[in-house]
Amino acid sequence: MTDIHAHILPEIDDGAKSIEEAVRLCQRGRQHHIKRTVATPHFDAIDDIDAFIELRDEKISLLRRNLEINNIDMGIYGGAEVFINDDVFFSKNLRRLTINNSRYLLVEFSFSGLSFPIIHEYLTEIYSMGLVPIIAHPERYKYFQQNYDAVNELFSRGVLFQI
Repeated sequence: MTDIHAHILPEIDDGAKSIEEAVRLCQRGRQHHIKRTVATPHFDAIDDIDAFIELRDEKISLLRRNLEINNIDMGIYGGAEVFINDDVFFSKNLRRLTINNSRYLLVEFSFSGLSFPIIHEYLTEIYSMGLVPIIAHPERYKYFQQNYDAVNELFSRGVLFQI
């Protein structure tokens, strides 16, 4: 099994607080048959992708070394949970934040206060970059809770959902 949304990297966001905790989380994941994990720390600074990627990749290397030392066979891959707002219209570098340098981009939005037409515009912009959006934790968004048809419409347009 592959976990495509994990805040597993130590000291980078609200996930693992230490390398020891990150190793324990990976060990627990292996006990539950997870063989690969995509590290998806929160990203919301469109103007500072380079610094984010440098820090993320440094933490991935640290975790991989510690997993090897502890004989834990877990593949760790890079990604991000990208907060999407109007800044998406000014960024052409989101491909660098995709899951393992693929065309799949894990995205999240504000949990409330957005309308379906605005979300649709954001997703259309992501598609225009040649990327496929994967909406993280759709069950947490009020506008999807109130309008299940919106989820079905997005799915019919090729949007994926991480649950």
